[in-house]
Amino acid sequence: MAELKKVASTWPNRLTFAGSRLIKNAFLDEMIQPIRQTPTGKIMVYGGGCDDGVLAVQASRAHIGNLCCPIKGSPASEMNWLPVGHDIKVVVTHPDNPVTNITMGALRDIARGRVRNWKHLGGTERPIALVVHDHCPTYFEPVRTLLLGGADPWSGHRLSATTDEDHLRQVARFPSSIGINSWILAEPLVRRGELKIVHVDGSPPTVASAENGDYPLTGPFNMIFSEWNDGIMRPFFDFLYSPQGQAIISRKAVPISKDKALAQGRPAGYVRQA
Repeated sequence: MAELKKVASTWPNRLTFAGSRLIKNAFLDEMIQPIRQTPTGKIMVYGGGCDDGVLAVQASRAHIGNLCCPIKGSPASEMNWLPVGHDIKVVVTHPDNPVTNITMGALRDIARGRVRNWKHLGGTERPIALVVHDHCPTYFEPVRTLLLGGADPWSGHRLSATTDEDHLRQVARFPSSIGINSWILAEPLVRRGELKIVHVDGSPPTVASAENGDYPLTGPFNMIFSEWNDGIMRPFFDFLYSPQGQAIISRKAVPISKDKALAQGRPAGYVRQA
C-alpha cells in the first residue's frame, strides 16, 4: 500500500475520523451526537475502508483512523492505536434453506471446497453456493483468517462479490447460498426476511454470546492515530470508554473496557497525560 507523506500543517482544526464504515455505522455516528452538543464538539466523520483510515492519518487529514482488521501485520502496525470493540460476523443463507446451525469445522470445509453439498450438513441435496467478498488483501481480515488460516485459498467453487452490498444481495438471491458478513450490514436484510441467520456451534450471533466467548466469529474494531492532540481527542475517548459510550457500542457490537484497551493497544498520549 502506498504511503502519503505527512504534512503537519494539514491537520484539520476539528476532530476528524476516516476509515471503516462498519465502525461509523455501528456506533460512531450515534456516539458523536452528544459530543456535538458541547461548545467544542466539532467533529467530522468520513467512511471508507481500512486503507482509507491509514492513509488519512498518515497524510494528517484525519486525527483518527477506523480499522475493522487487526493492527498486527497491517500497514498500521507502527502506529498508535486503541481497540474499541468487536464486530459480530454472521453466517447468512437464503430463508428457504432448512439448515439452522453449522459448526466452525463445517464452515472451514466449505471455505476450502471440501464440502460442497448441503446434504452433508443436514440440508437438502443441492450444491452449496458459497458467496465470498475477499477484501482487505493486505490485512489479516478476520473471516479469511478464521476460516482459511490466512494462507489457504478460498474454494474454487465459489461466487465472488465486489462489495459488501453485492455479497449480501447474492446470498439473498440463491436458495442454496451461504456467506459471512458483518451483522451491522446484514441486519436490515435479515429484518426484512431476505436473509436467514445460521447459528455457529449452537450459538446465536448476539452481543452476549460473543462477549462470553460462545460465538466464535468476531472481528476487531480498532482506532489508530499518529499524533496525540489531547484537547480534542481525549474527550472523545473518555466518552467512548464511559458507561454511556459502552452502552451505545453494545447495541450492535461487543464493547471493550478502557482497562483492556489500554493494556492491549498502544495508547501513547492518552496514558501519559492522564
